[in-house]
Amino acid sequence: MSGKTIVNVWTSAIPLSLSKGEEEKRLKILNPGEKRRHNSMRSEARQREYLFSHALARVKIAEAIGVAPAELPLVFEVGKRPQLAVHHPPSLPAGRHGTIHHPLHLSLTHSAQMAAVALAPFPVGIDMEPVGRMKHIDDVARRMFAPEEAEEILALEGDKKKLRFTRYWTLREAFYKASGMPLADMTKGVVFSIDDDEKVRFTINHQRSTIINPLSPWHFSLHRPAPGHILAVAALSQREVKVELEK
Repeated sequence: MSGKTIVNVWTSAIPLSLSKGEEEKRLKILNPGEKRRHNSMRSEARQREYLFSHALARVKIAEAIGVAPAELPLVFEVGKRPQLAVHHPPSLPAGRHGTIHHPLHLSLTHSAQMAAVALAPFPVGIDMEPVGRMKHIDDVARRMFAPEEAEEILALEGDKKKLRFTRYWTLREAFYKASGMPLADMTKGVVFSIDDDEKVRFTINHQRSTIINPLSPWHFSLHRPAPGHILAVAALSQREVKVELEK
């Protein structure tokens, strides 16, 4: 196995407010199900985050594969990972009809300030969080992280504690999205560690999950897409992975 495969990650800042024209421009490219989901949200902030992340996914992925954003065959189902549909829409250029022979995988994430989408030819998951957003760090670490991770976090203070917690949190979320591993297994069975140079190491210390092979070639990386934000990428690939982060 040689060479690297690419994970494209696009990010966008989310403004505090949208003009009616900007909102309508983005809503126009969503499918009916996405529009219903957007309109059902009572919080304007949640609507704005949803709209930006989904519009970003449609624009960037459509550009990557050469279709119009509104025609991109994306399927978003509540509680399930977003995915490309099996068939291309009929309006694609000649020679591009039929099934997708090389399925692409995608993942979305957003915070109150930023949205991001990843695209790769293998399972991929991303998560992004502002450092310090989570409250009660010690309690959450004890409950949700592996003992080794929690012990490390509890030994830190101040900004170092917040940063390490956010890194572990985003890594776990990214892995969960990419793998579909049961949350019960995620809580204590997965252990991350981070070197001084931010190289991520990963182990599975249980035998309960039938979904994840401990020997599978998982790749993890941490990024700073904007000041105060951490973005984690998890990818399952037989080849070395390179993350290309773009705005």
